[in-house]
Amino acid sequence: MKKELAKYISKATTVCSSAFVQASSPFSHAPKIPESLKKQK
Repeated sequence: MKKELAKYISKATTVCSSAFVQASSPFSHAPKIPESLKKQK
């Protein structure tokens, strides 16, 4: 059970980190944030 849980957590962490990198990369390139993104947060 613990091994499966550890696998799930590591997989979720990898997915979250990769998604975060993909989401943050456009912001680093674009100086201005669109208004639609501001409203979502």
